[in-house]
Amino acid sequence: MLTVPDRGACLAKLRGLGLERCILSEEAAVIPVRNPAPAGSQTLQDIVAAVADLDGYTWRLVEGAERAAGGAGAGQDDRMVALAAHVPDLGVALAWASSVLGMPTLHQYQSSSGYATALVGFPHAQHAGSTGPALELIQGDTAAQAESGLAHLVISTSDLQKTVQHLQLLRQSVEAVQLGAMDDPTGLVSAARINGPGNLRFCFVQADAA
Repeated sequence: MLTVPDRGACLAKLRGLGLERCILSEEAAVIPVRNPAPAGSQTLQDIVAAVADLDGYTWRLVEGAERAAGGAGAGQDDRMVALAAHVPDLGVALAWASSVLGMPTLHQYQSSSGYATALVGFPHAQHAGSTGPALELIQGDTAAQAESGLAHLVISTSDLQKTVQHLQLLRQSVEAVQLGAMDDPTGLVSAARINGPGNLRFCFVQADAA
């Protein structure tokens, strides 16, 4: 998912470059907003476009700029830092995220057509009403996700050993693996991997080694 200042302008730019074939859908999905008002309501929605890059990968475009003055949600800064992933059963995935990752459900949405999605994460530390880094879970087919290799998520932790112990207490099967370091892909760092809902895999690494 890519956050852009103006979804329409991005689509117009693609058309202007003769790349209209890359536009898969101008309204591929409707997802919950990050800071609805009043709290807990579902008054605002984000319209998401789907585009393909020249290598064939699909990207979602969603507007992340401050909403227009005078409109719904005016003055609310849409600080979206989210990764979207598909799961076969949204209810099971939400329960797992809460019990294992400690990530509460921030917003949940289901359309009349059956499209179901939820955002899990934590409230933003500095901006009331907004969220910090979050994970959007979408109920749907996970086959393409597995084929793309985009089903592996890495989470840094201040104490890897304690995290492993906690996961084991929750009866999670923990596998010790080696990952390439962010600052030096030729180097390796120790990680603990668990299986999440669907085909998602979560790897925990020591914060100073990530």
